[in-house]
Amino acid sequence: MNELLRQVESISACRDRDLLAISLVSTLKTVFRPGTVRLYRLSSNVGAESQVTIVVAASDAGVEFREKAGEDERGEPLAAHPLIAAAARDSRPVWKIGATHSDCVFPLPDAGNSTLCILAVMGLPPLVQVEREALEQFVKIYVNFIGLLDYSERDSLTGLLNRKTFDEAFDRMLASIPVEAALEPLEERRGERPLNDPRWIGVIDIDHFKRVNDTYGHLFGDEVLLRVANVMKTVFRRTDRLFRFGGEEFVVMLQPTPQEHVFNIFDRFRQTLEKHEFPQIGQITCSLGFTRVDPAAAPTDILGSADQALYFAKEHGRNQTRDFEQLVAEGLIVLQQAEATQTGPDLDALFG
Repeated sequence: MNELLRQVESISACRDRDLLAISLVSTLKTVFRPGTVRLYRLSSNVGAESQVTIVVAASDAGVEFREKAGEDERGEPLAAHPLIAAAARDSRPVWKIGATHSDCVFPLPDAGNSTLCILAVMGLPPLVQVEREALEQFVKIYVNFIGLLDYSERDSLTGLLNRKTFDEAFDRMLASIPVEAALEPLEERRGERPLNDPRWIGVIDIDHFKRVNDTYGHLFGDEVLLRVANVMKTVFRRTDRLFRFGGEEFVVMLQPTPQEHVFNIFDRFRQTLEKHEFPQIGQITCSLGFTRVDPAAAPTDILGSADQALYFAKEHGRNQTRDFEQLVAEGLIVLQQAEATQTGPDLDALFG
């Protein structure tokens, strides 16, 4: 029990979600001695088509932290596992208690309660009732702490990540790009198939948002922001990072994505928003600019490039998606001038 309390103290002092996940599974493995502890992330509601990803796994061989396809020991998709399906469906812990060992599965909200994670503790030795309750309470403490992090890191209106969390998330994204991708020559990166799929940053601005506030009032303006955020959560993938920068400006960090798909991902959001019905207001559109994340560039330069593409879209008719690299290639933005403008302002100057 003392070890469990020490781990509670350790978790409450941590703010890094990856480290928290590692601490969760390693603590359960050490204290309760199961065969394996795994944290999964579900790509959609549990069903035949669900994709389950292993995020963290702890076994007698140690702790492994990397996302990979989730399959059981027989190679079967984990979404079909009866305990996982039951926990996700019923939103409650599910136990299977046997004579020699027990299994338990917990559904865990993640990413502002929009993504479901599953914690599977398999092959537990026989536990008395007080030990099972202690395990459940420890998991609840973890869930509550994640909720507190969400409260501090998320925009109170939209539920998206807020501006103050962006810098850390951006630095972590840059650090996650493999060294070989950073060293790969630019001309090779633009070839048919790069060594690693690149990451992308998109900046979104609601068209004529001031007109909405002036005409309908700020309550309707807030409703527009909330609905735009909900469309973002629906259209973008759960592994993409969505931020509200303040006002009517939003930023999207895409997960690693092949270059041939990225425009369609961003433009699908623009088209979906254009078709969305806003009560009393009718149609709302947005302008969007995006750029590839070059790990060798400064963060202000990367965001500045996306911002350049956004303002090109706004100055040339609005309600359109623009690719910074494509604009440069077509001579519509002069790269030297864009770089000169990016070196001056900081992020707050760019996004208010």
